[in-house]
Amino acid sequence: MGIAVSAYVRQFYRGNLFGTTDTLRHGYYSGKLASADIKAIRRGLKDLRGYDYDDGEGGELINKVQAFAKTYNHLIESSGDMEDYDFNRSVSKLKKMTRQEKEKLADMGITVLSSGKLKIDKEALQNSSRNMVSKVFSDDAEFSKGLEKQLKRVFNQIRRNNLETPKKKSTGGTLKNENPQAYGADAQTARQLEEMAAGGQVDYSV
Repeated sequence: MGIAVSAYVRQFYRGNLFGTTDTLRHGYYSGKLASADIKAIRRGLKDLRGYDYDDGEGGELINKVQAFAKTYNHLIESSGDMEDYDFNRSVSKLKKMTRQEKEKLADMGITVLSSGKLKIDKEALQNSSRNMVSKVFSDDAEFSKGLEKQLKRVFNQIRRNNLETPKKKSTGGTLKNENPQAYGADAQTARQLEEMAAGGQVDYSV
């Protein structure tokens, strides 16, 4: 993942930088990760919906699409460990919406995998037109409007069912899927990264 793409991912995860990389995500409870992922996806989608597809800079758009796909794939990963019926049903609807858009996504170099994740062919994406991208992600595109609504429903399921908080096992007091060290070194690293991001400019150059 290029530097500029990483910068956008950090921007989308602001306030939840523990969700940006596999290393930082390790050990965190899946519900906490899913909550951070949805917030990041919605920020990424907002950026793409508000992008100037007539006069915007092409390299910037490519980086934003890649960062969006990264955050989307994070949600597919974190949601796979959730054991809540309502949440899983909402995520399934989200995946279905994306699969229904697979032809338009393929036109711009994005493949929808059987897992629900997005795989980007960077060269194909670079060769696609901004018009192709706008058909999927612009403010008036049906997919982007539907995706925003469904992401909101998924997030509401997390809050309504209190899924950000790990449940205690019935046989003891330890927390399910929770590594207590995740709030140690990794959490400290995330805080340091966030402080760095807040204190300096982010390089968005291609």
